[in-house]
Amino acid sequence: MNKYRVSTPLRRTYEGKTYSSRAEMLYAVHLVRLLAAREVLDYVEQPRLWLGVRLNVYVPDCLVGPACGVPFYVDVKGVETQAFRKNKRLWRVYGRLDLHVVQVDGTGKPRTREVVTPEV
Repeated sequence: MNKYRVSTPLRRTYEGKTYSSRAEMLYAVHLVRLLAAREVLDYVEQPRLWLGVRLNVYVPDCLVGPACGVPFYVDVKGVETQAFRKNKRLWRVYGRLDLHVVQVDGTGKPRTREVVTPEV
């Protein structure tokens, strides 16, 4: 068993892609539904960003382009690690768009737990 209690690969696979966690997979399913409902224009999974110096690469789960409003990044979290707390601090300084920290509740619905806004 993984120390973060990650599901088996079979339980976190959707349309042939295995996600890092079941929560991440459920969020991807949620995005597909929003795309079909035309609430989201498009999304990009696993974009690579540099926060500050080029040595600190951060890969959020996706970049979402909503039909109305400003694009934003999403990171689906079950457990907040020390490395993620560091990236949140760096995001406030070097981020360009909001970062939504999402948690999937017991019913499988994603909920935004926190929005990290860059300091301009």
